[in-house]
Amino acid sequence: MASRGIRGGRSDWHACHVRAWSTDRRSVWILVTAAVVALLAFVPAAASGKPDRGLREVVVSLAAPPAAHASDRHGATLRIAEEQARFVELLRRAVPSATVRWRYQVVANGVTVVVPQSSLPTIRALPGVRSVDAPVRYRAARATGPREVGAQGLWGAALENQGQGMKIAIIDDGLDQTHRYFDPAGYTMPAGFPKGQKTFTTAKVIVARAFPPARPAWKNALRPFDPEHSDHATHVAGIAAGNAATKATGGELVSGVAPRAFIGNYKALTIPTDSGVGLDGNAPEIVAAIEAAVKDGMDVINLSIGEPEIEPSRDLVALALDAAAAAGVVSVVAAGNDFTSFGRGSVTSPGTSAASITVAATAGGDPEAIPEIAGYSS
Repeated sequence: MASRGIRGGRSDWHACHVRAWSTDRRSVWILVTAAVVALLAFVPAAASGKPDRGLREVVVSLAAPPAAHASDRHGATLRIAEEQARFVELLRRAVPSATVRWRYQVVANGVTVVVPQSSLPTIRALPGVRSVDAPVRYRAARATGPREVGAQGLWGAALENQGQGMKIAIIDDGLDQTHRYFDPAGYTMPAGFPKGQKTFTTAKVIVARAFPPARPAWKNALRPFDPEHSDHATHVAGIAAGNAATKATGGELVSGVAPRAFIGNYKALTIPTDSGVGLDGNAPEIVAAIEAAVKDGMDVINLSIGEPEIEPSRDLVALALDAAAAAGVVSVVAAGNDFTSFGRGSVTSPGTSAASITVAATAGGDPEAIPEIAGYSS
């Protein structure tokens, strides 16, 4: 599983995660999910992905902790909604041109707004404001299948049943629900689904949502699948939950590591890259996707995104993943591509999330291979 990358470019790495999951206190299902991440320089991102006319998209975090950390989550959600309503009223008085985009209550307590750059000091001074943070940009990378981590040893005789009934959220660049790897034949839509843009769902891909930036300039930003740029999420979702014994282009039979799991498509990477290859996304939209995945009832969140580590109290995505775990939804992320960049063993965001399962790279299962640390991931 060789991977290569150039600092400042699109560097690749991959990882797989195995988790035991108890469904009824009597049996344990083995769930294997895949995580893929790539890093780029830590830079604030404009709301549309391009320089704007003095407007900034920022995340305003408020004083109360997210509802996921409360013992009475329903009551906490109501209190947070009231707190946010008070803030929005104050904001509109102080900055009449402000536009409210996302509201987070479960995995974060905050509001994403688009405001004039000059108004940021005013917003920071409003009552109840804990912090005001500019978004950062995330990218995707590549991955491969379960053979490299020995997942077959966990499948047993009934491969097709592995992951049965589990729901995996793929937060990425949008997947193609029509791909043969996600053939819905033999699946029954679970109760309460589909969700989101239902024309992009099937009995296998049960959620389809898009999280575009403010004032999206790209024509496909609002679609859960971008026919011109989406490909990475399809790749990752196939590794995580592609149907068993699907015939690949070369004729071989391939399987995802949890082939009977349902998939949720959360397209949070919606901005074409400067190179024209693939899509990037900003932190506010990614946190909104995490919030939606928790509210939708996903069991696992798979993240194929990354950035250099930032100050933990300001790492919006990592904090959201911590809260998602408190709400009972585990996240799988990667250790990153900066093993030696900040001292040996460096782990980058959102792999620094304390409550997520962070996974390093593997270079294959050849017992005769010379052990070495992969240069593209810690």
